[in-house]
Amino acid sequence: MIRRTPEATRRADGAVQGEVITVDRFGNAVTNLLALRGGQVQVNGLSLALRRTYADAAVGEPMALVGSSGLVEIAVRDGSAAERLGLARGSSVALLPVR
Repeated sequence: MIRRTPEATRRADGAVQGEVITVDRFGNAVTNLLALRGGQVQVNGLSLALRRTYADAAVGEPMALVGSSGLVEIAVRDGSAAERLGLARGSSVALLPVR
């Protein structure tokens, strides 16, 4: 069996539609989105600005950032994004470009 990360797709409005591909042991949701120039990540009705580091968010605040793998991750500072936002493998996410 060959496992492959599903590819994100570009929507007509310019956003990139993706999904959560894994949840790590800290509750961070790793997506299949690549973000090189910032933007907003939409997940479960929330719009999260891409942050550079965890320190850029308040304790308990949901956030998005680019992880060490280069993929966008949804996190909660000092918490679990999976628990707080109800995220699991396959959850839908979208990256809206900077305008």
